[in-house]
Amino acid sequence: MAMNIKSKLRPKAHTCWPTTKFNARSMAQAAVLAMAMAAGMAACGSKDSPIDEDEIPEGQTMKVNMKEMNAPEQPADFRNVRKDDYLFYKVKLLGTGNAEDYIYRFNLNDVKGGPTHNERIANYYAWLLDEKVFNEVQKNYNYFTYSRNEMREQSREIKPNKYYVLRVQPTIEGAFKLNFSFTRTNKKTKETEEMKMPISFYCTSISAFYDYHPHLDGVTCHYGGRFRVEAGHKACDTFLRPAKGKTLKYEIRYDGKTYTDNFVPAKPIVFFEGKPQKGPGLKNRYMDYVIIHINETGKEPREVRFDHVKLRGSLAESPD
Repeated sequence: MAMNIKSKLRPKAHTCWPTTKFNARSMAQAAVLAMAMAAGMAACGSKDSPIDEDEIPEGQTMKVNMKEMNAPEQPADFRNVRKDDYLFYKVKLLGTGNAEDYIYRFNLNDVKGGPTHNERIANYYAWLLDEKVFNEVQKNYNYFTYSRNEMREQSREIKPNKYYVLRVQPTIEGAFKLNFSFTRTNKKTKETEEMKMPISFYCTSISAFYDYHPHLDGVTCHYGGRFRVEAGHKACDTFLRPAKGKTLKYEIRYDGKTYTDNFVPAKPIVFFEGKPQKGPGLKNRYMDYVIIHINETGKEPREVRFDHVKLRGSLAESPD
């Protein structure tokens, strides 16, 4: 199913995580920017911004350059996160002193069964590739190369002053706050320094079906259409959850008509019932778009958008 999740306006920070903004154009970016400011580095503000110079600020021993990327596998605007999307980040860890005196590592820092979705395999997958290897894979895709570079453990040793590509794939809906970090350990003193690199975003999914209804006359029938949007079930998954002072409306463009009504997450919603027709045959099996409009007191309007959503056959399958 080809679909994107989009948001026109930048909402205020989510109440659960002050640094996370669930505008789909900046969800994954927001925590990166917050981390950048806290760490004293200037991470890019958009995918078109250049990575900072390789200069470590005075008084610091480490610095992370990080940039969101586009790659052939992901949607046009990859910050529009949906389940099973791929997010790509270009990262480089810089360190002072002799690199041979330290062990540098990239760390996932998963929390099993935690309040948010930050557990590898259960909630997401991650890969860390050398930039040169990544570029080769983009020219000639190789599943085994990705497999060899999957983060199967909580930590991996890396080299400083070298670019890597981090690929993240959410496999469940909801609010993500991935607690990634970089560390370096002095080989002699065993002293370890850490630089946090959290990545936050919100993930949703949509499914849509048509229903075939044969009539008793054995000649005519009609079709109906329904959809369902999942947005997570944990306590922190509140983006599309009803609340006081918050209204949720859907808008669907299908077969030349626009349908609107109240929206309820994780519930099948029937949005149209077609007119009687002779013989089976649903001519249009794609919705142009599905938009969930979010209006909340004291916040700017937001929306989640899915484009070109296919209506699939239901259990009462049409014979056509």
